[in-house]
Amino acid sequence: MGYSKTAYRTLAPLINSIRQIPIMAWVPLSIIWFGLGDGPTIFLIAFAGVFTVIINTIDAVQDIDRNYYHAARSLGANKWHLIKDVVIPGSFPGIFTGTRLAIGSGWMSVICAEFIATSAGFGYCMVEAQTRMQTDVLLALMIVSGVVGFLMDKLLLLAGERLMRWKA
Repeated sequence: MGYSKTAYRTLAPLINSIRQIPIMAWVPLSIIWFGLGDGPTIFLIAFAGVFTVIINTIDAVQDIDRNYYHAARSLGANKWHLIKDVVIPGSFPGIFTGTRLAIGSGWMSVICAEFIATSAGFGYCMVEAQTRMQTDVLLALMIVSGVVGFLMDKLLLLAGERLMRWKA
């Protein structure tokens, strides 16, 4: 969509409409579609993050300096080479940023979904602590969920440093 204006004009309205639906609205539907268990959780993680990755990817591709395309074409690059040698490497930092944001959104959406649809997990334990008026347990779970999210982001940053050594 970042590379093709036709694809952007065709798909952007649909994607932008679907992404405006709150993640919690998808919980009941995901249970109907996938039943109880890991299916709805996996769906919600993917759904919460996919739009962030899509939007960051589109912006990253559109932000590639046109001079790179011109230089590659002047060296004989065809469409495949442009995508392989200009678009993918040029947009990778933006895709990576979208992935970081998506991982965080996915983690938060799972916890929120666990408020409603499971009998285990951080979200379920938070609701139980709330029901029992255990503020200390609730705060501890909030801190642990924040630490887990921080560690996931830190691991992703370390992977990004290795994958994008050329950027430093």
